[in-house]
Amino acid sequence: MGASHNMSTVLKNNRLLLGRRKRLHEHEKPSAGTYRKMEDHKQMKGHEFAAFQKEQFLRRKKERREQFMLRLAVILITFLIIVFFLWLYGVADLSSAGPNTAL
Repeated sequence: MGASHNMSTVLKNNRLLLGRRKRLHEHEKPSAGTYRKMEDHKQMKGHEFAAFQKEQFLRRKKERREQFMLRLAVILITFLIIVFFLWLYGVADLSSAGPNTAL
C-alpha cells in the first residue's frame, strides 16, 4: 500500500514540474541569449529574401574559413610538437651512445 501511494505522489509531482508551453518557441519571458528576433521569410519580399540569403552565404563562408584556419593551426602545432619530441629523442639518443671513439 505504501509503494503505490509513493508512486502516485511521484507522478503527481512530475506533472506539476512539467512545462506549460504548447510550442517550443513560446516562452514566458525572453531569453538572455544572443539570438536575434525570428524573421518570417515567407513574409519577405523578393529583394529582401535575396539579401538575406546573401548574408547567410557570407556568414557561412566566414565560419568555414575560421574553422579551416583553426584546424590548420592545430595541425601545425601538433606537427611542431612531434618534430620537437623526435629531435629531443634523437639528441638524447646521441648523447647516451657512449664515448666518442672517432678522432
